[in-house]
Amino acid sequence: MNNFSVDFAGGKEIREQLNQLGDKVAKRATANALRQAAQLVKEAAVSKVTQYDRADTTNKIHENIAIRMMSAKKLRQRGGVDESSVGISIGVLGGAISYANSKLNRQKNRVGMMYPTLGSSDNPGGNTFYWRFLELGTKHAAARPFLRPAFDNQTSQLLDTIVAELNNQIGKALK
Repeated sequence: MNNFSVDFAGGKEIREQLNQLGDKVAKRATANALRQAAQLVKEAAVSKVTQYDRADTTNKIHENIAIRMMSAKKLRQRGGVDESSVGISIGVLGGAISYANSKLNRQKNRVGMMYPTLGSSDNPGGNTFYWRFLELGTKHAAARPFLRPAFDNQTSQLLDTIVAELNNQIGKALK
């Protein structure tokens, strides 16, 4: 997926205040702010993809849309700058799995890369492996994206949410 980074008015002051709080508190505050913003994207994606869920099956893509905090390892792979970096991922459960760090995968330069899976019926919405066909399209069917537009259509609202939540978290921590 894509990395998203932005500069905004007041960002420098917020960064300085976060630095005063210490790494652990700053990381938690940033994670909470990102989680709040990610919830907006998830809600928009759910409302859009619900129209594609079929009533005659128990598989529901909207129930498999999930928000996950990114591990430090994944952040470094995707360009995280330092240990205080925080990342969040919004996607569909059962989407992809990383190649193992095996001799064969190292020889083929696949370690750390992702490969698609057939999904799992253990997911809350069932086996919805076909979500990527909707999002990305196929050679036979046009794309009907729901995740990317959910993000693209509200970037300014996401930024406002992140700034407001960071200010809120900083205020709580400084009390």
